[in-house]
Amino acid sequence: MKRRRWLALSALLFLAAALTPLALAAQNAPLKVYGTVVDKDGKPVAAVTIAFMSADNGATAGGAAVTDAQGNYTQVIGIPGNKNGYFATPAPVNRIGLEPKRAKITKSGRCDFVLQRGKGTK
Repeated sequence: MKRRRWLALSALLFLAAALTPLALAAQNAPLKVYGTVVDKDGKPVAAVTIAFMSADNGATAGGAAVTDAQGNYTQVIGIPGNKNGYFATPAPVNRIGLEPKRAKITKSGRCDFVLQRGKGTK
């Protein structure tokens, strides 16, 4: 009976030890982020740079993406050891008077932006 318990406990500990690195790797896996940038009227905004940074320490996370003519972008982001997600921020689009909003990213998927008129613009 003791031998059975010992074998069961050993098997459980082995399984936990084997799965822990997989769970940690998934936590730090790169994220694929994509979306569209539009103005308040829903029209796509081209040539908007979207910067990605770590929510942990503000470090750049995978460079930046630039929207195409339809306002679409795609970027793979990731920093080993990052625990609290990322921030995505469209660069100010001063040429047309639009202001960006920041978004928090914690998993792969869609992240759209609607740019609003800034203060002092018509």
